[in-house]
Amino acid sequence: MDIDQSKLVSTIDKSKVVKYALEADIVHFRKSGLSFQDIADEFNVSGKVPSDDSLDKFVVMRYLQKNTSINITRTYGLRLQPGSKEDIGMNTGQGQGQTARLIRDNFIAKVSHLASRAEGCTLKQTPEYIRADSGLPSDTFNVSVLLQPRLAAENEAILEETVHYFTDKKYPMALWSWESKDSVTFETLRQAGLKEAETNIAMYADLDVLHPGTECPADFQMKEIASPAEAEQFGDVLVSLFGESEEGAAVRAFYRKISRLPLWGPSLMKLYIGSYRGRPVSTGTLMFTDDSVGIYDIATRSDFRGQGFGSAMFRFLVGEAKKGKPRLCVLQASPDGIGIYKRAGFEPVCEVTVYENRHLVE
Repeated sequence: MDIDQSKLVSTIDKSKVVKYALEADIVHFRKSGLSFQDIADEFNVSGKVPSDDSLDKFVVMRYLQKNTSINITRTYGLRLQPGSKEDIGMNTGQGQGQTARLIRDNFIAKVSHLASRAEGCTLKQTPEYIRADSGLPSDTFNVSVLLQPRLAAENEAILEETVHYFTDKKYPMALWSWESKDSVTFETLRQAGLKEAETNIAMYADLDVLHPGTECPADFQMKEIASPAEAEQFGDVLVSLFGESEEGAAVRAFYRKISRLPLWGPSLMKLYIGSYRGRPVSTGTLMFTDDSVGIYDIATRSDFRGQGFGSAMFRFLVGEAKKGKPRLCVLQASPDGIGIYKRAGFEPVCEVTVYENRHLVE
């Protein structure tokens, strides 16, 4: 029987930190933002640990977990120094700021994946912002993400490209910000005419400790889409959330457009559909990056809610995510849904504020 060595820490391994008097250093390194692997590497090249008795990241993790109160949240090798461009602006402490950045980057990967491939879409990426233009009047898919922290009124060029670009086209859009509402960015966006539309909670979990279960309502089946027709069915479920609105029509047009893309097989983005007695009623998406896997688009047709389909889809997505390489799972929850995800093992990191311009273009 094969044994996963990552799950085991022998008595000898557990004592290495004490054996070589590394206790103070290991805590210092963790507080400095180093990942478990970075800490192990530091010790292995320091001369404090014999080459034939080296540490690995699991020894570091288990020691911190069992012997200190230090937050052991994975940093996956990202070292954000206090005051760095990547660290400032996030409405968290430094350790959580690193996780917030990973959540933001996964969201950007999802937005970029479709915008860089679908016909009629354009994607612009700069060090200050990401802008995805779907070619349709849709604030679901016309998205700007600010990377420039503490956006001020004098940053007119960024406002022009992320806000006025869409308003001038009479296209609704959504701008996503990971900054605190106390920052100058909030006031700058307000002065630019944007309104706060919603606030989500960015959350994370270690897939290795999640046990989602397999409970599923009778006659409900879930699967990854495998054809253009199923991609359109996925879109139809999401369209049902918007009724007969213009946004609903734009969402339907977008999924008809992307149904021609290879969204199945080895794609980094995987779309899933849940059917009840043969009728598509629920959706979910996974976005894989090198560092994380994101859960998105969990939705159920309004006339099929309250029957456990959404919860079953969530558990199914976690199970599918566990099959991949990244061990960090991320999502964004509404304030009403945060309790569900916390009970499942996810932890909140920060707020994500979404601003819209729809009132300026209607």
